Amino acid sequence: MASAVSSKPLPGEFFLICSTNYSSVVLDFPPKSEERGRASLESPVSLQIRKTDKATILDLEGPLKMGETEHGFRDSVRELLESGTRNLAINLSGVPMMDSSGVGALVRAFSSVNRAGGRCKVFGVRKQVMQILKMVCLDRVLDLEEDEDAALRSFEAR
Repeated sequence: MASAVSSKPLPGEFFLICSTNYSSVVLDFPPKSEERGRASLESPVSLQIRKTDKATILDLEGPLKMGETEHGFRDSVRELLESGTRNLAINLSGVPMMDSSGVGALVRAFSSVNRAGGRCKVFGVRKQVMQILKMVCLDRVLDLEEDEDAALRSFEAR
């Protein structure tokens, strides 16, 4: 099944087209003009690190997108692994959107933790971000959990 977009993206936008046997999905970033002014979509992501007996939790707040945001996330994961963290739970409940760089950073984090002999769980994924993860089939690759309690419980079951 082939898909086509009849118009080119405007500066600052991009269109992502994914065709499968079942459907075609077109997403545009940034969101429609009425949402562009929202501080939650334009502000950089903030990172907070919490430690529990089962895992280190990395709370993200803000859009995970190309630039300082993605680099900060990547650096935080690298530093946690270098300090000995093996179980990492990534809280995306505060992430309203994610671009391809954010998706790449998430996959890189997941892979890095697994290569280090640990386990990585992602939880609290919002609807728009989940649509992106499903579109690129990462919902089948990443260890996704509904909420923090479920993520922490899943570290116990091995």
